[in-house]
Amino acid sequence: MLLWCSYVLFAANISIMIVLFILMQVWRWSHSGQVCSGDLLVSKDDADRKVYLIFEGNFIMAILVSVYVILGLSCLSVAIIACWKFNRGKIVE
Repeated sequence: MLLWCSYVLFAANISIMIVLFILMQVWRWSHSGQVCSGDLLVSKDDADRKVYLIFEGNFIMAILVSVYVILGLSCLSVAIIACWKFNRGKIVE
């Protein structure tokens, strides 16, 4: 019974993480997210840190970009391994 409960909690955790990842993208790259993070400012140096969340916006952007880089590298490595396994026993002329 405990094993079944752990499977259910694991599935719920993964589902929540996927939803939060999607919402993080929607919030960060929407117009209001760009305004709050200071993307539309001419100079971020003169911005009021109490009004604009520049550090937080850059952090969320870095997290999103790193997740996409990891996913891209994972897909590339799977493709390379699949091609290597597919051509393993064949003679190349």
